[in-house]
Amino acid sequence: HRGCVNGPVYDMATTMAKCLHLGISLPDVIRLSTASPASLMGRSATLGALAPGREADITIFRVIDGEFDFTDSEGETERATRQLEVCYTVRAGAVVKRPEVAAVGA
Repeated sequence: HRGCVNGPVYDMATTMAKCLHLGISLPDVIRLSTASPASLMGRSATLGALAPGREADITIFRVIDGEFDFTDSEGETERATRQLEVCYTVRAGAVVKRPEVAAVGA
């Protein structure tokens, strides 16, 4: 929602980490962020999975253990023990290093 872009809905990695905190497994979080939306849009033949002939726009994450505060769109905050950090993005076949940004959720 565009009303949350300045917080608490910062980016996809933060949203995915919130799902991890809620008990969804990492493989399911990835599926729910890739294949499921592609299917809902009627694009599962070309998007949402890595396969020959498909677009290969991907993001490489690192799972970080620690203590992280996540706030939802209602202003409720919970402390989580894992966060996802974006390491690289591959877009249109080019590897793009993640730019240095302020800590997500800070």
